[in-house]
Amino acid sequence: AGPLKKNTALIPQDGLRLPGRLGQWLIIWVVAIFLTVNGYNFYKAGHLGAEGAKAMKANEYYRAVKLMEQAHRLNPLAASYAVDLAQIYMKSAVDAENIIYANQAREYAEKARRLEPYNHRMRGALAATHFYMGDLSLYAGETKAIRDIMPMETASWENYGAALLLAARFYHERGEGNTGDELARQAFSLYQEAREYQEGLSERERRRQQPFTVSEQLYLVKGQAAYLLGEYLLAQEILEEVSRHKNLKIAAETWLAATLLQLGDQEASEELTRHFDPELSAEIEQLIELKYRGGTR
Repeated sequence: AGPLKKNTALIPQDGLRLPGRLGQWLIIWVVAIFLTVNGYNFYKAGHLGAEGAKAMKANEYYRAVKLMEQAHRLNPLAASYAVDLAQIYMKSAVDAENIIYANQAREYAEKARRLEPYNHRMRGALAATHFYMGDLSLYAGETKAIRDIMPMETASWENYGAALLLAARFYHERGEGNTGDELARQAFSLYQEAREYQEGLSERERRRQQPFTVSEQLYLVKGQAAYLLGEYLLAQEILEEVSRHKNLKIAAETWLAATLLQLGDQEASEELTRHFDPELSAEIEQLIELKYRGGTR
């Protein structure tokens, strides 16, 4: 092959040829028109979006939808309009118990996520739609994405752990033990994962105003996951330790009571639950009914 040559096939041989300076001015003029039109659209979208936000605050959701949809059409690359529409439709779905609204909410939330995949607000809106529609494995996946976006926020780890546990329990209750176990194993390992993340932080990150901490809430999740995986002795050990913390006492003792029953210690379980509300007793019964399918090893 010879030396690389200019691809003259892409240059019109007999087409219109504008003088150099005129061609340059024409390009500038076209670009200016493009920017003017789009600038006006963005300005108009911003105005409509602001009015839509006011309507949202005033609970005028029908008007808010109309304004936000106009703004979104004028500026489809702005994720904020899509996520606002997702939130409006999600609230409408909850209020009216309407799956059509929920589907619209998910559609807009998906658009927002595609536009700004590393924005936790966009992922949170999508997580809410998954939760409402019962897609709890997807819900857990979105909370994981939020954790990955905001790993220094302890709450993002706690929310992810709670989502994993909720999803694991949901699938166990449906008899889908394999899926439930996989999610429970992820929940079980989260505490250790958080500790390893903390150990890898720099000295500067450790000294920030609100440093990352491995919370007792994550340790509770580990104990609850151990229960779901049938590791009752380990669950007992963890839950007894967590129950010493005032804010987690009720949750830990509820699962501990179920654990003691699984271990055959009915007397200790009854002693623990003597002053429980009926709702907590019903929760224990539901935990006992869960089918164990698998283990941590």
